[in-house]
Amino acid sequence: MSGLICAALTLLSAAPPTMSPPRRATIGQTIPFFAGWTLDDRVLNREKILATPRARGHIIVLFTTWCAPCEVGIKTLNAQQEWLRERGIYLWLINIQESPEEVKKYKEKHKITAPIILDRFSRTAETLGDFKEGKGKLPKTITIDDKGEIRGIIQEEGDDYIERIKVCFKISDDALK
Repeated sequence: MSGLICAALTLLSAAPPTMSPPRRATIGQTIPFFAGWTLDDRVLNREKILATPRARGHIIVLFTTWCAPCEVGIKTLNAQQEWLRERGIYLWLINIQESPEEVKKYKEKHKITAPIILDRFSRTAETLGDFKEGKGKLPKTITIDDKGEIRGIIQEEGDDYIERIKVCFKISDDALK
């Protein structure tokens, strides 16, 4: 019997990486690889985001159009995009499993200027968030530095949402409110 268990463990350890579960986003570690499509059907991934010129860091928000707390956080960050960019911080939104048409309507309705990545199969949500089989807790905000190291993971937007983001990037400026 132990020989059978040993053989099974050997087979599992030799399995290709695509068969293993994705690595989860963890503070202090490099953000796991992710990719998705933009609303104009281009592929956007971790490497392209990290290659943003003069970026000091990035804010990545997992959201859906029906999530009311997501909407609050997105509106807050959207209103601060100019201030964020002046400091080299870029906003990226990742929509989970919704049609491009729904997301385009949402983007227009809320005048969102940040790039939106479509996570059509929840693979990015499963990697970056606490998702399994398309279900999980939203919203989720992940802050990363220019090298891709995760500086913070914010699970809910509250009155101190912006303050928590400022702490992740070590910003003491009071201009962002």
